[in-house]
Amino acid sequence: MHGPRAGGVVPAPREDEHSPAATNHRRDLHAQSCALPPEGPAESLCPDATESGLRGARPRQRLDRHDAVSRARHGGSLLFEGQLGLSRARNTALAEASAPYIAFLDDDAVASPHWLETLLAAFETAQPAPGCVGGRIDPIWEGPRPAWLADGLLPYLAVVNWSEGPMTLDPSWQYAAGANMAFITSALRDVGGFNPGLGRVGTWLLSGEELHVQRLLSAAGYQLYYEPRASVGHHVPVSRLTRDWFLHRAYAEGVSGAVLQTVMERLSRGGRTVRALQSLMDLFLSPRQWAGSFLSAAEPVRFQRRCQTIRHLGMIWGLLAYSEVTT
Repeated sequence: MHGPRAGGVVPAPREDEHSPAATNHRRDLHAQSCALPPEGPAESLCPDATESGLRGARPRQRLDRHDAVSRARHGGSLLFEGQLGLSRARNTALAEASAPYIAFLDDDAVASPHWLETLLAAFETAQPAPGCVGGRIDPIWEGPRPAWLADGLLPYLAVVNWSEGPMTLDPSWQYAAGANMAFITSALRDVGGFNPGLGRVGTWLLSGEELHVQRLLSAAGYQLYYEPRASVGHHVPVSRLTRDWFLHRAYAEGVSGAVLQTVMERLSRGGRTVRALQSLMDLFLSPRQWAGSFLSAAEPVRFQRRCQTIRHLGMIWGLLAYSEVTT
């Protein structure tokens, strides 16, 4: 009997493990088109649907990862990670995965019926063979889209559509978003998995772990690939449709960029200080950018400029306070 071809992973807060949403995710992964067994021999292509805790157990209730594995109702494994952090949760799933490919889906995303099958087809047919495949992410608006929300800010909501057709991504500026990405399991392990110093930790909006691991894969000779037919819908709650949320998200994006630079380039404290001063100088030499962005937030272009300015400030702070960011 053949083993599973792919592991589907949905990181979720531990308190949500028995929620209707978590149960639906396990059922939906099990119901993916490539998971349906053919008539005849039991060599079904059944994904190993896995969940791991985003927030994990509280420190005083830490669970041993291997002792905490239990069988989920719909054919997958339920894993608990005892330490906070999205990267740690994903690495827990990576350590348990037995399939040659591993696919990640956010706990507020809804996969199309052929999502996993389409990702697998991309791995097996695209040339050069990719080490990572990402798909389109469409918004599921839970409230009206604000008039001030420019298209350029949609990536903050994990809304991604690089092209109408399949394409190879340029890792210098393009990426597979974490709500819809898949990897060759062995390749992801070879580059060390996801950096625990990057990525969501509780409510802190730090990111960059996906960019980091994809750039490591690119440096190792793997291609990054985009397949829009492997699509998911991503819920956008009303709580994220506020200016304050976007400004906080932009600031965290800047901090994340600073941490990513530091990790990728191994910047020393002196190097970070020089980079921060250069960024500060660039900001003040662009008065139209930062001054104009605060005149009015009603116009989409001006609010986008405000977010860009706040992101710039976040990057400067992140470069100067890297040790505090990562502890």
